Amino acid sequence: MTKNCEIVRIEDRKTIKLVRDIIDLYHKQGGHIGGGASSIQLYYAYMCRDPDSYTDQKYITAVAWLNESKPFRWIAEQYQIPLDRSLFIRRITKTCPGPYLIDFLVDLQEKLKNDGLEVLWTLGFPDHSNATYRKSGFKEIGRTQRSGYPIYVSY
Repeated sequence: MTKNCEIVRIEDRKTIKLVRDIIDLYHKQGGHIGGGASSIQLYYAYMCRDPDSYTDQKYITAVAWLNESKPFRWIAEQYQIPLDRSLFIRRITKTCPGPYLIDFLVDLQEKLKNDGLEVLWTLGFPDHSNATYRKSGFKEIGRTQRSGYPIYVSY
């Protein structure tokens, strides 16, 4: 884990609504209603303390909305991503200036790996550098057939 930061799983309704509102506000695609036909919806926040602060107050610096891979099974099957041991990053965004997003992704991968997950994956943007995924250890393994979205995977 990055110094002064911790990954927190969000489970209460009120804070899940906050995370979804943050995603709707800050993510390029916003926060779509529903969950992409996924029965598993997981929300995580990156809680960090300002290293220059004299208090232990922590702030949400990034959030993630993950779901199971089944709604995208045609992509997962094509690229041998195990449906039962993988999660799909539906949305991820930072909430403040600073390099938090890369650290959050690295720490989230480690946490999920320790929890028994084999693959974390997502779709990038075809008109974007997607540097955040590459800098956090994800590899581009192909592109979607219809829209050409790059597919990023972390094993």
